[in-house]
Amino acid sequence: MKYNLLKLLGDLQSRHIYLDSDKLAPFTLRQTPPFALVEPDTVEAAVALLHACYREKGVVNVWGSGLHQNIGGLPSPFDIVLSSRGLNRLIEFSPENLTITAQTGMTLAELQQIVTASKLFAPLNPPNAGHATLGGLAAANSYGSFIQGFGSLRDFMLGGKAILADGSYIKFGGKTVKNVAGYDMCKLFIGSMGTLGLLTEVTLKLWPLPENIIVAKPVVKNLPDFENLAAILHHKALPLLAADCSFNLHNGDIDNLQLHYAFYTTAALDEGYLNYLRRLFPADTIWQKQGYKDYQAEPGSADNFFKTTPHDLVLEWIVPKSQLFTIIADLQQASNDLSGAIEFYGYPAAGIFYNKLKRSSFTEPGAFALALDKWRKKIHQAGGFLQVNNAPDDIKIVIEMWDLPPAVLAWQKKIKLEYDPTGVFAGGRFAGGI
Repeated sequence: MKYNLLKLLGDLQSRHIYLDSDKLAPFTLRQTPPFALVEPDTVEAAVALLHACYREKGVVNVWGSGLHQNIGGLPSPFDIVLSSRGLNRLIEFSPENLTITAQTGMTLAELQQIVTASKLFAPLNPPNAGHATLGGLAAANSYGSFIQGFGSLRDFMLGGKAILADGSYIKFGGKTVKNVAGYDMCKLFIGSMGTLGLLTEVTLKLWPLPENIIVAKPVVKNLPDFENLAAILHHKALPLLAADCSFNLHNGDIDNLQLHYAFYTTAALDEGYLNYLRRLFPADTIWQKQGYKDYQAEPGSADNFFKTTPHDLVLEWIVPKSQLFTIIADLQQASNDLSGAIEFYGYPAAGIFYNKLKRSSFTEPGAFALALDKWRKKIHQAGGFLQVNNAPDDIKIVIEMWDLPPAVLAWQKKIKLEYDPTGVFAGGRFAGGI
């Protein structure tokens, strides 16, 4: 196999092939370094690489900034890291049509810099993800607090281009209305964890940049008061830009409860709208008026929450908003049985929450597996799902990280076999070991 890989790499017309151990060290997963790092700077070079891997049975792991490499299960062994960073060009920016097309090695920060100069923005703000690549954000279906007002990437990715396992180059969505094999390719690639193909180009819908942002930081000391405020806001037609909250649970007690709401408005409406909002929020709410640039530059609680270590457990659960506080109350009770605190961060207006726990809260992996099974049953009963985004390797071995119904999992495996029958794209991280 080593000879085949050397021959494969020797046949490539690419200037960016690295074999030395120092260069490969940052791309090592599960203590096994890859054989090579390839960073093609043209689509043609990427096509040649994947076609050669298909022919020689080489396995690649697609890598953007590396921000999402620890999400999901344990990756299967791979030979080559295929970096997308060289594919970082702007293809087309059409302010009048509110669209931008860019290669997926471009970072979110680079894209936002381009579009905000024309008073537009892509409503995508995952924590700590300014330097994440567009391809990585799509592969992990990453989102942030803007999801409540604008939806996720699934809602505003209009189309793209990708290279499949056999080296074929496809185009989907956008100006071409036909998708491959009848599938909605945008939705297939978003959240696929790089297991179906190399996404090389995306077209995104843009929105006008908010003229002004009104930020509300209500002082709420307990969950019943938080629930009451959430119920009031839920029944109002408000121009919500973002909303998030964070708190800790330890031995059944809640502390450090922080809420943050942001609304977009025009300068002409500022004072009148601010007065209207004041009547909805508690009297001691802290208010700020900001421009978009200052708002984005302000560090948020999400950035600290998602700075994880290999020893952290991060759970993501989504339930109907009507069941949100019932689940929080159940976890409040569960915190009595843990040695450490449960950290919470979430988007209450979307019914999305994350929990962070320390590995040391569980005596052994089986104890966490039992707790996870119990929590999943409660969340399923509430009409939601629970997946584990981050976990130490000894726990990943004994649990299913994802939470897909059997019929959906069977369909996902069928799709994998259709698009990558020989396993060119490394598996293991997606549901069911895909």
